[in-house]
Amino acid sequence: MISLRELQRSFLGYALGDTDVGARPWIVANGLSADQRLRIYRNNAVVGFEKAMQSTFPALVRLGGIDWFNQMARAYQRVNPSRSGDLNDVGGDFPAFLDDQLSGGEYEYFGDVALLEWSYQRCLCESAVLPENLDRLSLHLQEDLCQLRFRVAAPTRAIESMYPLFEIWNQNRSDGKHSGAIDLGHGASRVLVIRRIDHVEVREVSAPVFTLLRAFADGSTVLEAAAAVTEMCCEVDFSDALTRLLGLGVLVEFQLNVMENDMSLESTTKPLALLARVLDSLQSPFALATRWYVSWQFLKSGWLKVSDWQSTLDLFRTEYHVPLLPPALAAVTGAFGELFFSALLVLGIAGRVGPLGLFAVNLMAVISYQQVLLAEGYEAALGQHILWGFMLAMLAVYGLGAIAADRLLTGRFVRPPRW
Repeated sequence: MISLRELQRSFLGYALGDTDVGARPWIVANGLSADQRLRIYRNNAVVGFEKAMQSTFPALVRLGGIDWFNQMARAYQRVNPSRSGDLNDVGGDFPAFLDDQLSGGEYEYFGDVALLEWSYQRCLCESAVLPENLDRLSLHLQEDLCQLRFRVAAPTRAIESMYPLFEIWNQNRSDGKHSGAIDLGHGASRVLVIRRIDHVEVREVSAPVFTLLRAFADGSTVLEAAAAVTEMCCEVDFSDALTRLLGLGVLVEFQLNVMENDMSLESTTKPLALLARVLDSLQSPFALATRWYVSWQFLKSGWLKVSDWQSTLDLFRTEYHVPLLPPALAAVTGAFGELFFSALLVLGIAGRVGPLGLFAVNLMAVISYQQVLLAEGYEAALGQHILWGFMLAMLAVYGLGAIAADRLLTGRFVRPPRW
């Protein structure tokens, strides 16, 4: 009998292009043959992926042709299959994939075009950020420049290429017009992708403006940014470059390392102290919510085991490989641990025994099912176990909080530890 892991891997492989399907004998026809059913999934997986990629990279489609692009999209899908039904994010690694595939060839600039198009798509999904306090910039004298920093709007992308990237993209985008052959040796191009309120703007900027933006994005002060621009070219007019950059509207805020004169230390610490008191009062309710949430996951699992015991025994014989214990004893131990320690944790009895016990159960679940959880494609399932383990470790280290049955049973107040 084929294992669940092999069945899933075989089905996924066929959906992504493999010809051999070990899962075929296990597929119920019911009106359609197994091959017809498999082709439906392959068509949805491959064709849907290709169309999503085509809509994300239209300039590349025009540059390389639809057949070449679909071939590269299928090759990319093989190494970067979608992890969810949302195909909006599948193209994130495509520029790097093309760089690796086309490096050193006459089409290596395709990777830069892909990066520009992906940046454009990302900016479309973000909101514009408007300048906040730049109207007060003139109040700060020149002696403040060693402490003055600008914040670059998050939905802004800066791309530098050794090829005339902006011209290539502009001629090959869906609404662009060809104006003749492009000389790839024309020189480097520096492009900004900027999210405006109602559209995304793509524009080419000079080297000084680009260098200045990069410096501010890295957290440099105005003086440090000026030094970076001057180092690039001693004849650059820094004031002109800064004026042009401010005119683009991508610098949305400035800040000084020192406090404003009208801001006292007391006015800063009082709100922080109030916030700390509010958060302190939420420690026990949050500990209770954490206990109930993580306990519920194991209670469900334990109840499923005991409600269909024969299936549970079969799983422990074929899928769950618990070290040292025979399958029947491992099944009893696992079900008991999930139900018993979860009950302790829900009620808040026996202090840290509950979270420590469930932590051990969770760890053993990962060890016994590692052939699946550590395989490619199961990162989300492994992530759940890691999350549960972290929550249980926090409860074991910091305690269960004040809302627990232990307080009622002991009849005395035990101050909960500070989280």
